[in-house]
Amino acid sequence: MFLVLKGQSAALAALAGGLIVALGSALFGWRMFKPGIAGGATLTAAMYGGVALKWLWFAIALYLAIARG
Repeated sequence: MFLVLKGQSAALAALAGGLIVALGSALFGWRMFKPGIAGGATLTAAMYGGVALKWLWFAIALYLAIARG
């Protein structure tokens, strides 16, 4: 859609942003569900670890996308 309406640059930016968000969500899910069935403290720690990993990924990936773009 962006390719048709706004051009190649906007389409590439939308693709990069979408991939960054999708991979961040995948990292969060992987880290959160890694312990499997466990106690509340373990799952809470896994959730906080997943959120931290996701935001670290977002910061690094967006910095690289902007710095290289």
